[in-house]
This record gives sequence, C-alpha cells and structure tokens, in this order.
Amino acid sequence: YFPVHFQLVLSRDHGFSRRRLFTAFPLINQYPIDSILLENPYYGLRKPPDQSGSSLLYVTNLYIMGEVLVLETLMLLHWCQRMKLTSAILHGFSLGGHMASLAFTK
Repeated sequence: YFPVHFQLVLSRDHGFSRRRLFTAFPLINQYPIDSILLENPYYGLRKPPDQSGSSLLYVTNLYIMGEVLVLETLMLLHWCQRMKLTSAILHGFSLGGHMASLAFTK
C-alpha cells in the first residue's frame, strides 16, 4: 500500500482543482503517495445556500467548521488504519495547517 496524504484546505479555498493539480498529481506521479483532499464545511459544495463566498454567516460557524474538519480527519485516519493502509501524512497551508496540527494532537 501507498502512504496516504491528507491535505486540509486553506481558508477561502473552494473546490479541489488547484490542490489536485499542484499537490495530488505530483505526489502520485513522482512518489507512491495517494491523496485525500478534504473540503471545509461551509466551503464549496458544503456551503449553505444563503452564504456569500467564504464569508461565514455567524462567528460560531468558524468554531464548528474547525471541529467538524478535525473530526472528519480523525474518522478518515481511523478508516485508513482499518483498511491497513500505511503511514498517513497530515498537511495543510494556513488554516489547513492549523487544522492538521489539531487533528494530529488528538
């Protein structure tokens, strides 16, 4: 099995195309590393219909978004262990890096 790379999203990043092009494709093509690209709650396809862009409707949504992202990361890490996948790499820039460090310490 290949190592798994979790890339947590940076703030205001909607979608997967840039992360897929600049991170996931090079990792799988140059090294045997698979990628799981996560999308933040309240971003992209998970954005509430009445939310404009990245502007969250409530301050509490920032806390909820972070907690949900960490929980989803932990659940996916647990799934990778159950599937007997090898080592996992948690990675992110800006907000994603902060969330990756929180998930790592739980």
